Amino acid sequence: MKAVFLGASRSQGVSKKTDKAYDICKLYAALPLAPAPETFGTQGTEFRLEPALLPKLHGVTPGTEVELEMITVMRYGEQVQEIASISLGSGPRAPIKPA
Repeated sequence: MKAVFLGASRSQGVSKKTDKAYDICKLYAALPLAPAPETFGTQGTEFRLEPALLPKLHGVTPGTEVELEMITVMRYGEQVQEIASISLGSGPRAPIKPA
């Protein structure tokens, strides 16, 4: 899926409630709106991001076009979409995948 990279964030620590460690990464992107009457432009959205991908995004300029490869995973009994790999720009480039 084509998107425009806007940024990424990471929140990590230990839950006060469960005393378990957490590491939550998110990628923020702009996606084209589905064509419809009176609809145009892009919409901002966020995706869960594998923590191993985050360091590989350092230095990527916001506004860069990316190709997101998504996978469906189970989180707390629900199916959610998560990024499996990211390819930068257009043309044949090696996708960014977790190590």
